[in-house]
Amino acid sequence: MQNKLNRRFYNKIALIKKLGLNENDIFKLFESGIFSINFLSKISRKELYTLNGISDAKIEKIYKLTKKVIPVGFTTLQKILLKENSFYVGLLDKDINNILRGGIETREITEVFGESKTGKTQFCHILSVSILISDYEDFI
Repeated sequence: MQNKLNRRFYNKIALIKKLGLNENDIFKLFESGIFSINFLSKISRKELYTLNGISDAKIEKIYKLTKKVIPVGFTTLQKILLKENSFYVGLLDKDINNILRGGIETREITEVFGESKTGKTQFCHILSVSILISDYEDFI
């Protein structure tokens, strides 16, 4: 049971192995109590330097790989509020809505491109009719 549990945690952090970290370093992280990439992304660079058995160059590499896998950063309140005010304009076709993950997002620029005769104009007509119908349904 314990071996199965260890393997499960080990596999979570082993995801960064694909990006160039060797198995020995992953095992050292595991021995230090770092079991997942999420946990590793929340550790400061200073705390990583306190780990035993891992060189400074390896710690920098681990830090950069972790930030590639899980980007951790800050977002301004203004961006969050703008995102909350946006909504998706659904189209008349459920399949297209599924492909677009709910429709066309408002407050964003959406570009439709493709070869000639692939349905770009038809798509724009469907979008404009969808907006007109949704506005009409709101007033009924």
